[in-house]
Amino acid sequence: MLKALLLQQCHGLSSPGLEEAVGDRPSGRRLCGVSPSDTMPDETTFVRFRADPRKHGRTDGLFRDLTRRLDTMGLMPKTDTLIDVTLGDVHVERLIDLMKHS
Repeated sequence: MLKALLLQQCHGLSSPGLEEAVGDRPSGRRLCGVSPSDTMPDETTFVRFRADPRKHGRTDGLFRDLTRRLDTMGLMPKTDTLIDVTLGDVHVERLIDLMKHS
């Protein structure tokens, strides 16, 4: 569950987005240690798991500690956005054209 919250934090995912990332994407499943035969947590489970440490003020310290540890290893945590897109042939050709001219 903690790995799922880190995935959510790094990718700026909503709780439904996290459920989708862990449930539908093989990379999300691998990162969180969820096998295809495992029962998937739903978004409500993620919300409850995230809310409990917040009640006791533990979340910020946890992420500060993780960031500090990554920093000592020479790693820099970044955030990004996952984007799912389906491109038709016309869009792909236009993208290729734009990339050639940039």
